[in-house]
Amino acid sequence: MTPRHRLAQGLGLSTLLVAVLALPALRPLPPLQLEGSTDRPRGAAASRGTLTPAEAAPLILLGDSITAAGPWSEAFPQRRVINAGIPGDTSVDLLARLDTLPSLPGATVVLMAGINDILQDQPTAAVADRLLAVRRGLLERGAARVVMVSTLPCEASRLGPRCLAPVAELNRSLQEQLAAADVLDLRPELSDAGGLRRSMGTDGLHLSQEAYQVWLRRLAAVL
Repeated sequence: MTPRHRLAQGLGLSTLLVAVLALPALRPLPPLQLEGSTDRPRGAAASRGTLTPAEAAPLILLGDSITAAGPWSEAFPQRRVINAGIPGDTSVDLLARLDTLPSLPGATVVLMAGINDILQDQPTAAVADRLLAVRRGLLERGAARVVMVSTLPCEASRLGPRCLAPVAELNRSLQEQLAAADVLDLRPELSDAGGLRRSMGTDGLHLSQEAYQVWLRRLAAVL
């Protein structure tokens, strides 16, 4: 039975469409392009014509559809922001994408992924290992810092409780293996015992604008 068929059994037809949108599509893996990006520094940094080292180094948001939908460039106009979120990506996809990456000298990478793996019933230990391997690969390519954002659970009342315990286990595994300064845990603000809070989501899985504002505020405080 394919992951999509198992998902149909676990979630029911009423929620299948939302969950299918989170699963990886059959497509070639695009490279992460750092040259020629249109997300250039603006605002005060651009007007003064010079950038500090932190501003000059790219800020890369790496992940799946939740990352892809974020308003990153608008939130950090002084930085060279690159949105490298691809809808449907899993930890397997991210690990494969490492081979397409150029060197990342001085970059800060914000990495969030894992929920698509969970929806495909992937073992949490294997997902954690792959995400940590992605992190190591980014550092090996010259990234100065990789911030691991906690994987957020689904809203159980919409998509069922099947992702709650695995997401908690995945985050616990990652936090045990990373320094506290390298983890950005958004769950206290965005979720509760029932998973993603209704006000923080749009469909039980993806984030509302209010949720992105929480993420941006927390991220700005650690950059």
